[in-house]
Amino acid sequence: MSQDHQKHAEEKVDAESTTKKTHSKSSTTSDEPKTMDFEEISAELEKFFTKTLPAFPKGLKEFLVKFIPWINLIIMIFALPIIVVGFGLGAIFSVIGFGFGGYAGFNPLGFIGALISLAGVVLTVMALPGLFKRQYKGWQYSYWSVYVSAVASLINRSIATSIFAVVFILFVNFYVLFQIKEYYKKDTTEDKK
Repeated sequence: MSQDHQKHAEEKVDAESTTKKTHSKSSTTSDEPKTMDFEEISAELEKFFTKTLPAFPKGLKEFLVKFIPWINLIIMIFALPIIVVGFGLGAIFSVIGFGFGGYAGFNPLGFIGALISLAGVVLTVMALPGLFKRQYKGWQYSYWSVYVSAVASLINRSIATSIFAVVFILFVNFYVLFQIKEYYKKDTTEDKK
């Protein structure tokens, strides 16, 4: 019986070493799923929103490029005070003991959501000069603000913002952004720095 036990142990060791060899070989082959970095994801999104979906007419693209900075500016004028008031009311309610969630105490998720919302606003504000000058940097800040705003919306989920609404808003924002991307040029002086 001990020989059978020893033989079984040897077979188990052989099986483990074979598994290790197989895994080390598969890491160099394309059998494992490849992870994508952010630039690859962006390239795939661009391909989808510019090649798969219908292109906007040139006149609409030019209209959007001309007026999106102004629309963003107006939105920021209204959004920033709301976020700042949200921070203030959150502090007041946590001191009083009501909290945003209807329970006593501080709501850390609401605070994190407000911080992320503020980051989205900051990115949009940073995008404005570049959008007005049609610089690629402005487009990039807008691109990042879409992601940040989507995360903030998911964290701050309420009746008004369902996951479907967030996905829909992401879709529309990316569709518009990638349709007008060609109008924003990279600044060659920044590339040299």
